[in-house]
Parts: sequence; structure tokens; C-alpha cells
Amino acid sequence: MPNRIAASLTALFIVTTPALSIASDGWYDTYEAARNAAENRDLPLLIHFHASYCGPCRQMSSQVFSSREVQQQLREGLAAVEVDVSRDPSLAAQFGASTIPRDVVVYRDGTTETLNVGFKSILAYMSLLREVAARGAKSSVPHIVEASKIIGLEGFCPV
Repeated sequence: MPNRIAASLTALFIVTTPALSIASDGWYDTYEAARNAAENRDLPLLIHFHASYCGPCRQMSSQVFSSREVQQQLREGLAAVEVDVSRDPSLAAQFGASTIPRDVVVYRDGTTETLNVGFKSILAYMSLLREVAARGAKSSVPHIVEASKIIGLEGFCPV
């Protein structure tokens, strides 16, 4: 009987573990989890670079990221992750995060953009998150249309 309970608990843990990759505060646990969620759900990927020794980073954490509104916005229309530059310097270098705090977004089409460097207020950060989600909803990966399906004037321009 104890073995059956242990097996059931193990199976339950394995089944529910992927759902735990996004925390209640809106951030994914790892860059890989956020990147996979962004790819699977066709969302922009927001990467917030920070460090424990950075004063403005700590200020954003306590004043901005503690806000329920910001946490809710992080869960809507994008996949977000916090990356500590001292723990993952190669990822920071890959995205040019030489100063922090820094927010970088990777859109579905592969476009990478630095959105912010330095402290932002709650209102300014909410605006930034809304803009990223809206732009991400509009951006799409280009699709190739077959020539036989193009409707047009066969090369004729009526000007």
C-alpha cells in the first residue's frame, strides 16, 4: 500500500510539474521555460535582466513587480522571465545586457528589441507591458503564399 501511494504521488508530481513553470507573480522560473511557452503559445518573450547587488533592480522588485496589476499583465499576452546577470552572464551577453535593470523582448518573428534600461515606475512599466503584448498580438511569422492562390491583375497596374 505505501508503494502504491508513493507511485501515485510521483505520477501526480510528474503530470503537474510543467504547469508550475509560471509562478503566480507572472514570471516563468527559467529562460528555457519562458522561451518554450513563447514559442508554443505564439507570444513575445520578455526578459528582465537584473542582479541582487543592483539598487534600481531591487527598487523595481519591491515597488513595481510586487504590484498585482503588473503581475497580472505579465501573465497576459507575453511570456516573461527574470534573469540574474551574475548567475547567467552568457545569456546577458547574448542580449547585450551590459547595464541593468534592462528589459529585452523577442517577438515571434525573431526581432529583438531593448525596451528599457533603468528604473521604471509602475505606470510606465504597465504601459510598456501593454505595448509589448499588443505588438506581439499583431506580429506574425511571415507565411509564404503559393502563386496559384494569389488573386490579382496578372501583372497589370491600373494607374
